[in-house]
Parts: sequence; structure tokens; C-alpha cells
Amino acid sequence: MWLKQSFFNEVTDKLDYDELCIYFLMDVSHMDLLEKRERFALKERHHTRDFEWLPFERLKDAYFYPLFLKTEIYNLPEHFTIRTEIQRS
Repeated sequence: MWLKQSFFNEVTDKLDYDELCIYFLMDVSHMDLLEKRERFALKERHHTRDFEWLPFERLKDAYFYPLFLKTEIYNLPEHFTIRTEIQRS
């Protein structure tokens, strides 16, 4: 499991952000998520979110965030890990 803190400036609104995210491995085999197609959408209040299941082989070349997961997903930590990223423009 990772706790990731990011400090960054968003190009679109020129504001500084401090973001905290938790990433963890979970078993979804008992949920209906696996019954959905390769691509699916879920509605969250007024927003529709698009999802796509990706095979592990495609992760390193796929466009998704956070970037560190593209490589670290293959090396899961044995203990809780804290990551901090500072991105200044």
C-alpha cells in the first residue's frame, strides 16, 4: 500500500495543489466489476466516469496516473510506503 502526497501547479487554472492519495491492492473477485466489459462507465452524481481494464503487459505503455504505478505495480511493497512528489512549473 502506498500513501502518495503530491504538490503541483495545475496548468489550466494556475493554482497550487496538495493531493493525498491511497493506493492499495484489493480483491474484486466477489464483486460484479469483473462481469463488466473491458470498458465501462459509472455515473457519480452529475459526472460519468469511464473505466477500462488493462492487462499488466500494457500498463507500462498506457496513459494513466499516477505515473509511478506504471513500474511500481510490478514491485508491490511489503510494508506501508509513503511517497512524496513535488512538481513545480
